[in-house]
Amino acid sequence: MLACRKGIDEMDHPKSIQTLPLHLKAELALKRAVAKAILDHYQTGDALVIWRDGKVVHVPPEELVDYAREVLAQPLNGSSETLKTDAP
Repeated sequence: MLACRKGIDEMDHPKSIQTLPLHLKAELALKRAVAKAILDHYQTGDALVIWRDGKVVHVPPEELVDYAREVLAQPLNGSSETLKTDAP
């Protein structure tokens, strides 16, 4: 079951993304997709709509932009290469 496996945040940084198990590759891809969506909302000034405590909540992108930049700044494949963005 996936619940007993370590998530990407709990692992040592892999030397290559190719060596990661499929579920961790998927987790990494989803985190990067969310980060890019946050930056897109930041650039347009649109609020993000999330589900929190059983309710729909509108969150200003300024509250999450630092998280997005941190996720996208993490190196890929154990190198200094990062995901390129046009975000400020």
